[in-house]
Amino acid sequence: MITDLVQAAVEAPSAHNTQPWHFYVVRDKAIIKSIHDAGNMQDFVLTAPLIIVVCNKYENDVFSISAVGAAIQNILLCAADLGLGSCWVASFNKDAAKELLKIDDSMQPVAVLPIGYHNCENPKPMRKPIDDTVIYI
Repeated sequence: MITDLVQAAVEAPSAHNTQPWHFYVVRDKAIIKSIHDAGNMQDFVLTAPLIIVVCNKYENDVFSISAVGAAIQNILLCAADLGLGSCWVASFNKDAAKELLKIDDSMQPVAVLPIGYHNCENPKPMRKPIDDTVIYI
């Protein structure tokens, strides 16, 4: 399943096929706890059997940010397809993550994705009606 998640990520589109992403799959509970404790993360992260830390390998320009976002969404969609729970966490201590995972200075962590099985029923979040968000011309 982990390979499926990462394979889905690397299939994301990127401008000029730059593929500006890099992924750290973390199963070490001590490291997960350290990343959690270093920043502003919710406790559900601690219950995940693994997290994927997604990094941007290039400058944070609109093209690489868009591509990394597409890779993240592919992971989340693949997780749902596999019956897994996941969450896009963008609020975390990026410097602590870099230090704990020994991430090279040329890469910037942008998201932590806790992945695991749901331990409760989560209702689908409310969404705005299509008519409030789309203009047809």
